[in-house]
Amino acid sequence: MRPPPTSPRPTPERAPKASLSRWRAPLLLLAAALALGPTTACHLLLDGDPAAGIGAPCEEDTDCQASRCIDEVCASPCTTSDDCPAPATCTSAALCQLPLRVGFVHAGEPASEQWTQAHETGREDALLDLPYLVTEAAYGKLLAADAASAIDDLIARGFHLIVATSPTLRDVAALKALEHPETKFLTCDAAPPTTGNHVAYHGRMYQAAYLAGYAAARRSTTHRLGMLGSLPTPAVVRYINAFTTGARRASPDTTVEIRWLGFWHDTLPPDPQGRTQERVLTEALLASGCDVIAHQTDNGIPVTTVANAGTTAKAIGNNTEDACPPDAPSCLGTTFWRWGPLYTRLLDGVHRSRWPSASLVEPGMLLNPQSSTVNFALGPAFDAGELALEISALLEELSAENGEATPFIGPLCSTGQRDPGKDGTPDCLAAGEAPSAGELQTMCWFVEGLVEREDPDDPSSPDRPALVPSRGDCGP
Repeated sequence: MRPPPTSPRPTPERAPKASLSRWRAPLLLLAAALALGPTTACHLLLDGDPAAGIGAPCEEDTDCQASRCIDEVCASPCTTSDDCPAPATCTSAALCQLPLRVGFVHAGEPASEQWTQAHETGREDALLDLPYLVTEAAYGKLLAADAASAIDDLIARGFHLIVATSPTLRDVAALKALEHPETKFLTCDAAPPTTGNHVAYHGRMYQAAYLAGYAAARRSTTHRLGMLGSLPTPAVVRYINAFTTGARRASPDTTVEIRWLGFWHDTLPPDPQGRTQERVLTEALLASGCDVIAHQTDNGIPVTTVANAGTTAKAIGNNTEDACPPDAPSCLGTTFWRWGPLYTRLLDGVHRSRWPSASLVEPGMLLNPQSSTVNFALGPAFDAGELALEISALLEELSAENGEATPFIGPLCSTGQRDPGKDGTPDCLAAGEAPSAGELQTMCWFVEGLVEREDPDDPSSPDRPALVPSRGDCGP
């Protein structure tokens, strides 16, 4: 290994005395490092002065030793990695930079679960945007023991940052963050962690759900919509509530019938007819008179079930932009994640030694879908005309306040669970009032308009106000 080349020392006739003093300290350090051998020389150039080595944050060239300040990070031009002091490498940007090694741990498989697929797409997008980024992904780590083993393996092999891409991995990521305080952790979860090296990231997907609910009510002829819930968590409840408030903005007499799967996907064997629970519950909603079905599962089974039902019903996809297949005219639209912009921003911040100051990073909906973490798009058969114009107008409302506008504005009443201390007595937000940040983070109550059948097996049984099941994150 050879140290980076240095400029010849200027003569007194060509440079003022001040220029000599500027170069004296770096040259003396380089000479001392070379006297200790080439390996030590590389180490000193990278790690001797935290404000001077390659990879250090900077404001100008004088902040960097034997390198330049390029885009606020100390780096040096290169042709190959031989031009760079290890462990720096020559990136595709032709710069010597320290690699940022990031391990992604997925609870599911991208081939079968759209939630995981969306995160994989985000990882790939970040790789394209950040030339110094090195990633590796571990799939199918739903069980805590499997996830813990994957995290330990990644850390042992020198990965600087662990990204756990599911709320299901929250507890194991929190435990490993305590065991490895020198490693950074990002967990996709709406609940903020409590250690400084561990940050949660999510998105205000309830804003996209509001648009989806509006679109569903505008296309409904029965004024009865269906919602297949997954696991009762505040984030899922916020989605369902926002879908309902959006629907009732379009048509105040709309009701939304809820059925619960109990997890992100069916974990049981198919029924005697070979049907998954996603299909069984979607068919039950159709039989109950719902003519637009939305869902919060991590797969596209509800969309496919509606498409194959042989009715005029419509579906709302979830998680991925292509959840509405181009050849499925029954798919009204999709709420979807675009993780690439957020991953790029967070990982580039880590590369620049800028760890988030907040314990939860939760961007909202933006006008430009290419830079927005959360989005709603009408399906190919509905992306023009009056409905598309109305959705665009609503998007402008929600993208106000830097994407932090809320669809939950009073007058808005609950079905009796907003204040658990009132034993089921409905509570209301006054006109113009919005839930506090704390109420949003702990939202385990339903707004008015959400119903369930008194007898789930009888689609003709009376409706009753739906209540959030007392389990999962919404348990006691």
